[in-house]
Amino acid sequence: VTISNLDLNGTPEQGSNDDNDPSPSINADNSTFTGNDVTNDHHAICFLVGNQWGHAANTRIEGNRIHDCGKLPANNHEHGIYVEESNDVEIVDNLIYANADRGVQLYPNAQRTHIAGNVIDGNGEGILFSGDDGDSSNDNVVEDNIITNSNQRNNVESWYPEGNPIGSGNVVRNNCIGGGGRDNGNGGIAEEWGFKVANNNVVGRNPKFADRGAKDFRLESGSPCAGIANGATRSTATRTGTTEPTVATNPAPAPTPAST
Repeated sequence: VTISNLDLNGTPEQGSNDDNDPSPSINADNSTFTGNDVTNDHHAICFLVGNQWGHAANTRIEGNRIHDCGKLPANNHEHGIYVEESNDVEIVDNLIYANADRGVQLYPNAQRTHIAGNVIDGNGEGILFSGDDGDSSNDNVVEDNIITNSNQRNNVESWYPEGNPIGSGNVVRNNCIGGGGRDNGNGGIAEEWGFKVANNNVVGRNPKFADRGAKDFRLESGSPCAGIANGATRSTATRTGTTEPTVATNPAPAPTPAST
């Protein structure tokens, strides 16, 4: 199934979602969403990939605008893309912005998700690796994204409750990460717990969007993010190297409340 080039608005006002269910919800294999504008005008979760009603495999979410999802004020539960029960999901070349909570949440059983080439800006939090009830999200790769300006929590974070398996094989590499309320010079990257941050990320710099207020995420000349997320920013620049600080590996942070 391929859903393409549509405006998808899952609000009750549209007459089809009185219960504010996640929309779109994917509970089947081999689904593709491409070139769509997806929102619900701050009513609920937008994409839900797999849940108790059906595991989703090989979902592809590519080249969409995913924005203004989730109730305000933020409640830590409502995200742009919620990858819940799935394997081998591709999230590539999207603009994911202004969502109440996570831009992308991997919780509790997201396996081998590939998140690449996206602009993930101005969400409550950028990306969360997580698990619960004996599950953990593993072998997820986050690369070549611009992850910036999270306004509630960190740009990249993890959460695993006490006694739960910790995620493994989760990697954050070759991204441009920074800005937001929790960036204290480290890009707004939480302590590494269940994920690893490579040394080739551009950390803690203004990406120089053309007009962030107007949601124009093209990059100005001289952007430190040049050559990253070219599919989403429509850039043809190449990457020339980085001089960012190494993000240290720390012991487990104190548990924080989970999202469900």
